[in-house]
Amino acid sequence: MRDTCRSCGTKRVVFVIRLFNAIMPAFASAFVIVGVLAPRFATVILCVLFVETVWRFASEPAFRADTRRFIGIAVLVFLAWAGVTAGWSLDPANSLDRLGKLILLVLLGSGCLAAASLAPMPDRAARCTAAALGAAVVAGLLLILGQRATDGQLFVYLGAADPHPIPDYLLRATNKGATVLAVVALPAAILSARVGGLGAAWAVFLAGLAAAALSGSTAALAALVVGALATALSHFGGRRARRLIVAAVLVGILLAPPLLATVPAPLGSARDAVAQRIDLPWSLLHRTYIYDFTLARIAERPILGWGLDAVSRLPGGQDTVPGHPDAPYLPRHAHNLVLQVWVELGAVGALLLAWFAWSVFRGIERRFVGAMRDAMTGGALAFAVVSVLSYAAYASWWIATGFLLAAFMLRLAPRPIRDQA
Repeated sequence: MRDTCRSCGTKRVVFVIRLFNAIMPAFASAFVIVGVLAPRFATVILCVLFVETVWRFASEPAFRADTRRFIGIAVLVFLAWAGVTAGWSLDPANSLDRLGKLILLVLLGSGCLAAASLAPMPDRAARCTAAALGAAVVAGLLLILGQRATDGQLFVYLGAADPHPIPDYLLRATNKGATVLAVVALPAAILSARVGGLGAAWAVFLAGLAAAALSGSTAALAALVVGALATALSHFGGRRARRLIVAAVLVGILLAPPLLATVPAPLGSARDAVAQRIDLPWSLLHRTYIYDFTLARIAERPILGWGLDAVSRLPGGQDTVPGHPDAPYLPRHAHNLVLQVWVELGAVGALLLAWFAWSVFRGIERRFVGAMRDAMTGGALAFAVVSVLSYAAYASWWIATGFLLAAFMLRLAPRPIRDQA
């Protein structure tokens, strides 16, 4: 009787696996399309993927072991330190609430990554899903083109944006979607080469580049350009080039903020000099005021920080920039992951963030091969560039986007020989 029950359970699991492999192309393309139209739903997609994960693997010891491995010591210590800083935070209750959301996201994402590492997709399903991802990037470009052609009314019609009388405001509705395309384009392009060759790879990459340029998002365009350069460096320079990339990331996290914080308003003179020669958008100029203010607060509490999620409550943050009554020195967040971690969690948090960044690149080195390793290096750097130019450090939808991208790539990409044994 027990054997019969076990057999029935196995058949159900096999059925779910086959069903999920069949719908994975639609699921993967939905991840990208939703990322363009309603990126905040990335957290919902992550939850759906986690439910499928638990259904398949919850009873397997290897799944639990891999989940712990993907969480990693760096993340655990970072979360623990974030919880400790709630003790001197400007709003302890809000800090603990943010900590709870971060812990939940880490559990969801780590479970999905563990399942992806245990269950690579069959070749046929992987090829179909790769084609769907590439097609979704092209579809994202078409949506952004349609948004510009209709002066922002397309997203209103689709329910992805609220009506607004100023077209420029509506056009900015594509900014978040463009950043999603920026981090997806490079890995999707390499995967598309498995289906349609080099021409398909270039078509997907250029579609992502065009989407980033047409969206008007400086962060998306900068991220994709930097990511493409990193991909090329990794391809031609090999492991040594990737080590240099990681070293540059670690230096940027650990040394740039404290050095800049020693100088009063370090970006002010550069801002004034450039603004006299180039008509920069106010969003970029406002960033320099935000960064200068945040650096000044870092200098006041450089070791321990002001406490988790305290950035929007920093003293003087709601004072406005002279001549711009609607532009506070610090809105809801610092628009820079590294600066926000420094100002909230201090040098201790920055050191843990650097540890985590090193762990991510080390994981890419170990779990991907060939061109996919190059593209994931570029994709990770693109994700980092967006994180230091836009969004809050702990934006749930952006963290979920990173987890989803990594999970899809783990399922679709070829494995190192040692993992196939």
